[in-house]
Amino acid sequence: MELLADYARDPRDKVQSHISAVWGLFDAESYAKRVLAHAVRPDGRLLVDRIAHLAQLRHLDWLEDLRIFLFRRCTDLEFLRHAEGFPLSSLTVRCRGKVSLSPLRAHPGLKGLYLHGAAECGDLPALTALTKLERLSLRYFEGTLDLDILGQLPALKLLALSKCGEMDLSLLADLDVTVRVDDAERFRGTEALGDRLHSLR
Repeated sequence: MELLADYARDPRDKVQSHISAVWGLFDAESYAKRVLAHAVRPDGRLLVDRIAHLAQLRHLDWLEDLRIFLFRRCTDLEFLRHAEGFPLSSLTVRCRGKVSLSPLRAHPGLKGLYLHGAAECGDLPALTALTKLERLSLRYFEGTLDLDILGQLPALKLLALSKCGEMDLSLLADLDVTVRVDDAERFRGTEALGDRLHSLR
């Protein structure tokens, strides 16, 4: 681990990427304190792909841009409590069933939210706290999109829908948002979006 700590001080992108990639091979806290704490990242960016690593963010004084990408399916977003106070800019998570969005309220700086498998979202109004949210992606979503809530996201530029339930996209006609879908035929009201409707393929 001492050798890796030395490499952590090497500012080259490939070296820094490797330093982060092997985090899961070591004890999470020891690696964060002895290696990642010394990382040289001009952009201050870190991608975390394990919930267990979030509790160790407190050791990284250089962290300016946190991105979370979880492969393992989650039944809730409570793990985000470990990221409170850190600059979370992007969250990609595979969910299962109904998932409450309440924990998102503590992350108003979030710019990209990608929820895969959240068939239904509880506490949709929590999205209104995300005043910097630019990209919202829902995959396998069977719930109802609330137009009033989406209209309260001033920075929203892109809405992506894939493998979702039946929706009336005409409700989005008054929003200045680009909409990308996997199969336009599964949605109603697509003509109301004009050239703001695009394919995900």
